[in-house]
Amino acid sequence: VVRALVEMLQPPEADVEPPAWLCPEQRVLVRRCAAAIARHGGALLAEPVGAGKTWMALALARILQPDEPTPVLVPAPLRRQWLRIAAALGVRVEVGTHAAASRGRLPEGGRLAIIDESQHFRTPGARRYLHTARWLVGRRALLLSATPVVNRLDDLAAQLLLVVRDSTLAEGGV
Repeated sequence: VVRALVEMLQPPEADVEPPAWLCPEQRVLVRRCAAAIARHGGALLAEPVGAGKTWMALALARILQPDEPTPVLVPAPLRRQWLRIAAALGVRVEVGTHAAASRGRLPEGGRLAIIDESQHFRTPGARRYLHTARWLVGRRALLLSATPVVNRLDDLAAQLLLVVRDSTLAEGGV
């Protein structure tokens, strides 16, 4: 009975086959993110440093957008790392930086976007946030963060508002 209750409370998983480069725990998270993106238009993958968020995000790009490059926003020091890992895995990406987003320069690519270190998008009045919010209209998105709540829960809400439909948050009373 307890096992059935625990399983019933787990987030839904999409019926997708994650790439072999992921370990079993990562495959579960990829299926859950794929289900959330399909249902809500976006997802936040909040896992600790070293959990393999980059690899999981690239797996989702391969699954959900195999025929187009995936636009990715990252802090400038991570740009080369993202390009190197994506090339090694054979996933096409267009990598832009948070700093460039502040100036309205955002990467081209398909309808799925990835934002690494999404906690830097917690201030709705900032230029980075405003440019990115407009850029994300009509896109599905995956946010990645080891620290989605920096100071208060509004940090999390601001990030989620970038990528999920307003009605998704309303269902939860937000």
